[in-house]
Amino acid sequence: MYKGNLMSSIPGRNHPLSVLSKRKPSGQAFIMSNYLPVDFGSRRRHRVLKKEEEANRFKNRQLFTPPHEFKSPLEAIMHSAEFIERNLGSPDQKTVRRQLQNIKTAASFMTMLFNDYLSAGQSESGTVHPNFSKMNLKAHVEEVISEMKSQAKDWQDIRYTHKGEQTLVLADKNLLHHCLTNLISNAIKYSDAVNHIDVITQVEGNSFSIIIKDSGIGIPAEETTNIFKPFFRASNADCADGSGLGLSVVKTYTELMGGKISFKTELGKGTTFELKFDSTAVVRNKKRRNHMA
Repeated sequence: MYKGNLMSSIPGRNHPLSVLSKRKPSGQAFIMSNYLPVDFGSRRRHRVLKKEEEANRFKNRQLFTPPHEFKSPLEAIMHSAEFIERNLGSPDQKTVRRQLQNIKTAASFMTMLFNDYLSAGQSESGTVHPNFSKMNLKAHVEEVISEMKSQAKDWQDIRYTHKGEQTLVLADKNLLHHCLTNLISNAIKYSDAVNHIDVITQVEGNSFSIIIKDSGIGIPAEETTNIFKPFFRASNADCADGSGLGLSVVKTYTELMGGKISFKTELGKGTTFELKFDSTAVVRNKKRRNHMA
């Protein structure tokens, strides 16, 4: 038998501990060296504390960030409302209508901000559960684009293409609606007024995909690893207001529906996001959740 000095693995022990090692049938001994004590309980406590610390930082950001983000659209609404009040009898109805459109745009942006914060809070607390049902993907995307056109800039065109004849998919309509509105809204905000925005959908068997492509400002290459982190905003994104929560929520909702999100971007050229879903995986996940319930 070979006797060696090893460090005890018992938490709180740090003195050498004699341990006997067995020999192989060939007569060679298993020799253990450089053994260090591992306190697994301490590691678990550290992970729990780190997770709680991250959750507290997230809550603090949620608490203090909204007032700043809501300030700009509220100021726009007040400015336009005051202009309309001063020009109620003005024959220049074109300018009045433009100010009314500014109010609608600012109100839509505030609604989006509110939804981002609400969705982020629900995602963080784990209270979001997909409700899958069969839906017409093409009809739903057309409906979303119709809603989003009011936010588009002058001359900005949202072009939609559906590939193939299949249109029925299995998905959560509300979660998918949030993903679409957020990605299209980003494409509108970070693209010039003369640029086109392309939305492309395709259904193939049990799978379907959604592509949102813009020709906007793009994302700096060194920052692409952070875009799905809560509250992250690219260094060149100061041209438009935002919460920094949208893409984080889109990623969470996409994955809750059994999908994956990917993107390609080039600075100054634009960004393309793609959502891919497999309805077969959705059905398996749904059955597994029902079984666990």
